[in-house]
Amino acid sequence: MKTFRTFLFAAAVAVPLACTEKNMEPSSGHETGLITFSATVTEPETRTILDADGLSVLWESGDAIAVSGAESPFIAEIPDGASESSAEFTGNVAAADNYYAVYPASACGSFSGSNAVIDLKKEQSAVKNTFDSEAGILTAMTGAADMLFAFRHAVGYVKFSVDENSGDIVSVSVRASGGECLAGTFTVDCAAETPDLAVTAGSSTVSLVSDEPMEAGNYYIAMLPGTFSQGLEFTFTDAQGRTATKVLDGEISLEAGVVQNIGTVACLDGISTDIDESVIWEGETAMGNWEGYCQNLAWGGFDWSSIDLSQGPAYLVAEIVEEPSSTYWQFQMNSATSWEDFAEPVFIELQPGQTEVTVELTESRLQELQDKDGLIIRGSNYTLKKVTLRQETVYTSEHEVWSGIHDLGTDWSSSLELSWDANVFQNIPDGSVLHIEYDTYTDQTYWQLKLMSGNDGWPVLTSIEYADPEAGTVMLAKGPNEFSCLLNDTDAGALRTYGLVVGGQYATITRIYWTE
Repeated sequence: MKTFRTFLFAAAVAVPLACTEKNMEPSSGHETGLITFSATVTEPETRTILDADGLSVLWESGDAIAVSGAESPFIAEIPDGASESSAEFTGNVAAADNYYAVYPASACGSFSGSNAVIDLKKEQSAVKNTFDSEAGILTAMTGAADMLFAFRHAVGYVKFSVDENSGDIVSVSVRASGGECLAGTFTVDCAAETPDLAVTAGSSTVSLVSDEPMEAGNYYIAMLPGTFSQGLEFTFTDAQGRTATKVLDGEISLEAGVVQNIGTVACLDGISTDIDESVIWEGETAMGNWEGYCQNLAWGGFDWSSIDLSQGPAYLVAEIVEEPSSTYWQFQMNSATSWEDFAEPVFIELQPGQTEVTVELTESRLQELQDKDGLIIRGSNYTLKKVTLRQETVYTSEHEVWSGIHDLGTDWSSSLELSWDANVFQNIPDGSVLHIEYDTYTDQTYWQLKLMSGNDGWPVLTSIEYADPEAGTVMLAKGPNEFSCLLNDTDAGALRTYGLVVGGQYATITRIYWTE
């Protein structure tokens, strides 16, 4: 079974529990009175907000818990603006042998004995470096002799990171591909050491939203724990309404109290960084009727080798003013050497009133600009005012199929087999790129990898140019690092049918994914 990586704290897996609701009645002969409970942490830590270091979670001023038998929430007695690892909560409740509690109070609908009916909201607010305080659900119990609630998490958390390359992310939606519930109303036994829950009304989607683009940092989505048979799909939306997806294929388990990391938003397509625009020439060149020309971007006027198309598409945007008395207007670009046409010619019949011309810098055109001394702009019946280089950085959708720690050993005897019944490549399309992340042994000077399909005899993938085709081994660079290869259609088909086997020595596999 594939699981996420665990980063912060751990707890046991939550499993369904069938419960019957009853009305909670105070113990006979006990009157309601003012009572104070202490609330602290269990091991591992389980509280309400994450510390800035991302390792600990603290109670905050104003936190409120629901207590069984109480008509109103109990409020944390912490000075305004303070955060503590333990706190006291005071409120009115009838005396009882045992008390049960839920944080936050707003999430708790009712109690029936030790069982609480709780709602995990499907739309949560994005808070940098922590989770929505109304979604981080905790449960606890205490006896009258102790009056101490040791809270534990009832839900799990998915973490993602935003950095300076992530774009203006304003929402993230998660969908269970197999239709399992990610949020909704559930019943949980507060007395259980492992919070057992049963969903009574759920949603297969949950989202994290922000009024403004998310700042660089870590963000957390609270989700119902469980096993998701067909994986999870994450949809990121930016402020311009563009979307990108990140798909985690195969069976995934999420445990209560565990933070699972899906990586940085920058590894997605469809959402780019802010478009990088730079003016590379500005002035005034009247073209007349093919009598004028602009050669300021030729013969060293601009460094065309500075453009890297592997980061995303690039365009030249020319601002023009048409001659109003004319009836036709024409635009042309040539390379500087002999003013030759590009192999992909640029000749455009302009429309009346047109003020801008956009030309894509294909690999062919860019290579010619680099080889043939730059750019000449010509034409008829317009004046050239400005040329801007516009480039986007586009990222590739990652489809993670496995993560963990698999030591390949020293003698080729410990292959990682993602084949046959364990095959997680059924959806990989032709033309995909396979990525293997790994660490290397620090006490060795060389490290090897061998990629094979799970077919009889484990034949090596033919997409790789091997130094030794007969052996079919790849020499790895010192890690942590990544090996990638573009799959031919034969290998992609073999992975879909038989899966993948990874062999090697002196390396540890940590993650496998594919990109389109």
